[in-house]
Amino acid sequence: MTNADSENTFDIELVKVHKSFGPQKVLDAVDLPVARGKTTVIVGGSGQGKSVIMKHMLGLVEPDEGEVRVFGRDISRVRKKELQEIRMHFGVLFQNVALFDSMTCYENVAMPLRERLSQYTRTQGEIFYHGPGDVRPGRHAHLGIA
Repeated sequence: MTNADSENTFDIELVKVHKSFGPQKVLDAVDLPVARGKTTVIVGGSGQGKSVIMKHMLGLVEPDEGEVRVFGRDISRVRKKELQEIRMHFGVLFQNVALFDSMTCYENVAMPLRERLSQYTRTQGEIFYHGPGDVRPGRHAHLGIA
């Protein structure tokens, strides 16, 4: 699949994905296309593989067989830096919320923002020390996301 093809079809695609943990087969030839601009819901009972599918999409686990493509790229073949960039497009809320009880609510919310800010300032440098009027318009969206 070329990048041009992926731009016109799916942002995420699982193709014949198999995954087992020991003797337990969790995913068996799963095909799941997630179309650009569409909301997709994964529904199933406990232990049916919903979280495992999400972990594949985030590149946290690799399939035993098959392919997981995100933005047209096989997620198991991208470099660490590219994987981090891909993950910046995802937001994940864990079932048990996963807040740190040793932090205040503010600190829990600020932690990922600080991490992203730290990554962004390493690549964008001085942009944060200028007013919005001093930054070229193409950077406004980046600032809004950051």
